[in-house]
Amino acid sequence: KTSTGDVKVIDLRDGTDSSDMDISTIVKVTSNNNRDDESIQDLSGRKLKVKTNIDKQINEKFFDKIPSSWKNSSGNYHIRIKSLKQLMPITAFERLLKERREKMFDSEHRLALAEAQHCLNEHINKFPSPNELYDIEFKKEQKSIREEFQSFVDALKDVKKKYNDPGPFLDCIVWNDGDKWISCIDTSEQGDFGSM
Repeated sequence: KTSTGDVKVIDLRDGTDSSDMDISTIVKVTSNNNRDDESIQDLSGRKLKVKTNIDKQINEKFFDKIPSSWKNSSGNYHIRIKSLKQLMPITAFERLLKERREKMFDSEHRLALAEAQHCLNEHINKFPSPNELYDIEFKKEQKSIREEFQSFVDALKDVKKKYNDPGPFLDCIVWNDGDKWISCIDTSEQGDFGSM
């Protein structure tokens, strides 16, 4: 502590080996006998384009790509996926998960649940008691529709209870340019190495 009682160490990171990453998976650029279709496949399953002769603006809009400025003397790319949870303090990671949930799940889920509940309520208002209908086939049909609406509402409520976001997973590429080792981490989660 300082002379005023404040804490001197705000954050401490173990730099000995906590960020070690197994990059033993090696891939090479693949092509379908066409220089315009050179790519590597990362561990998340995305194909990362290497160099194409397609117009640059079209290329950047439609393809994930590895910039042609990246020099690789061996053609070997070491690839890995790393959880962001392993790379940042837990409090920051928890804040990130909260923001992701609000942005990517809560608003869409709220809309879906409201729509499902609205459909159920409309059916209840239109057919307050399907058992009192005289036409047996129509009664079965309305009862089945009501159960389906209710099941959909229940399923959406259950999804919210069981929501679990493991957080972002980042594609990592490491290679040697003939002089030094270079690493690149895709923080966009889009496989977009073209903007790096």
